[in-house]
Amino acid sequence: DYVPNPHPEQADWFDGSAAWDLLYKDPNSDETTKKLIKNTNEWFASEDKLNTGYEIINQSLAEELNTDQLNHSALLHKRQLNFKELRSNILLSANQLGTGISQVLPIVVAANIDQDCLISVEQPELHIHPRFQVELADVLLQTSNKHSYIIETHSEHLVLRLLRRIRESASCINATSSIKPDDVSIIYLTPTSEGTVAQRLIITSDGDFEQNWPNGFFDERDEELF
Repeated sequence: DYVPNPHPEQADWFDGSAAWDLLYKDPNSDETTKKLIKNTNEWFASEDKLNTGYEIINQSLAEELNTDQLNHSALLHKRQLNFKELRSNILLSANQLGTGISQVLPIVVAANIDQDCLISVEQPELHIHPRFQVELADVLLQTSNKHSYIIETHSEHLVLRLLRRIRESASCINATSSIKPDDVSIIYLTPTSEGTVAQRLIITSDGDFEQNWPNGFFDERDEELF
């Protein structure tokens, strides 16, 4: 029953609805939409990317029934957005999927739109599997040539993937993208009685922090393991 906005505005990105609006457009008459769906599906379905196990299907009821739209009611013209489960080929609606899929979709869509943007995301790791969190870092890195990102996160997984890609770029081993320490700015925010203190954590060329992370964070993992 979702009624998409044919002209989503910047404010519609706040809750992610703009991403759904863009995907609902007719890819048969809009090359931009066709390209967006293709690129989003590549991230969603490829085994070396998010590998969610789903593929986005944008089609009308007439297309699904393989019938002539011109001789039927406007209901058959309405675009339907479904997710095909790749193992079973079953079509599912968005509300039949886990929260993580719908949570990560607006980020992937925003990363793949054509115009250059400044994209800001608050806690993209919410409701998503740790594997998705590390792959999400690659979404940001591989689209950073056209977008700039401001990410507020508590995800150790996302930060570790960024450090790994810097290390791989320096050693030229399995480098999926060329990234230098200066390409990433990690700011640690500490609340104090005199206000919030912002501290930039310097990254070395071998993908490590020059100084210890303040107030633990990464230390908890070591304590649990060892």
